[in-house]
Formats: sequence, C-alpha cells, structure tokens
Amino acid sequence: MEAWELASVIVSLTAIFLVAVLVYVLTKLHSTIAQVESLIKKTNEDAIETKSVLSVKTKEIENEIQRVNQLVDQAEQITNRADTHSRLVYGSFTRPVLMMSSLIKGTIRAAKLLINK
Repeated sequence: MEAWELASVIVSLTAIFLVAVLVYVLTKLHSTIAQVESLIKKTNEDAIETKSVLSVKTKEIENEIQRVNQLVDQAEQITNRADTHSRLVYGSFTRPVLMMSSLIKGTIRAAKLLINK
C-alpha cells in the first residue's frame, strides 16, 4: 500500500466518522427542537386557558363590586330616611312632650305657691 492510498483511506474514515457525528448531532438537535415546540404549544394552551379563567374571574369581581356599590347606595338611602324620620319624630312628639312636661311642672309650682300663701 502506498502513501496516497493510506492517506485516502484515512481521509475516507475521517469523513465517515464526521458524517456519523453530524448525523448524531442533527438527530439530537431535531429531538430538542421537537421538545421545545411541544413546550411552546403547551405554554400557549395554558396561557389561553389562564386568560379565559382570568376573564371570567374579572367579570365576577366586577359584578361583586357593582353589588357592593348598590348595597352602599341602599345603606346611604336608609341612613337618610332614618335621619329624616328621627327629625320628624323629634319634631312631632319630643317637643310637644317637653312642652307639656314644662307646662305641668310650671302648673305644679304655681299650685304650690298658691297653696302656701
């Protein structure tokens, strides 16, 4: 065997080895790309599902806020009515009762003064 034959055999074996390494690297790269694509697809599906759940929860929270606002408005109306009724009761009953009480008290004092004379 001559030197050029030996060199061509070595170059051929090296080329075959490099092709085998290249095929192995490409196979691993393809597997990694498939896993990354699968992960991206799963992440997108999870994001869409999370978005829909958040949308539903947001609507529920908005409804609760509206309900609480309505309750606060109703409480304010009830408070205003209670204040109005309180003033009416005071004006209608308390003042006349106090006046009658004062009148009776004054009458009793006057009677005592007349009796003592």
